[in-house]
Amino acid sequence: MDHTGHADTFSKAKVYHGNHLFDGFSLTYIGTYEFGGYNVTENVQIIPTPGHTATCISALINNAETVSSGKVQPLGTVAITGDLFFKVEDLTDDSLWKSSSTDIAKQEESRFM
Repeated sequence: MDHTGHADTFSKAKVYHGNHLFDGFSLTYIGTYEFGGYNVTENVQIIPTPGHTATCISALINNAETVSSGKVQPLGTVAITGDLFFKVEDLTDDSLWKSSSTDIAKQEESRFM
């Protein structure tokens, strides 16, 4: 797994990695890549976004909200993309992400799907 140090700190967490779900000592094949995604809940979907590594995934959260000044504000759909994007500057400077990509063409496609 890429960047999952101290995952043991969250002993009751479910960890999604590529095509698999780790739940405690249980490993389940969920077919993220084979089926084009995996629905965690009605509003949360894991989708394949290869490029940085062959098994990278991202989470799409539909109907996301935030609280600002005590009021709930709708955000719409939010993506948690991990290493698909490193920082805002890599939108205009490809060298910032291409140097650590295992498949530049796939990562470029994943970044703008």
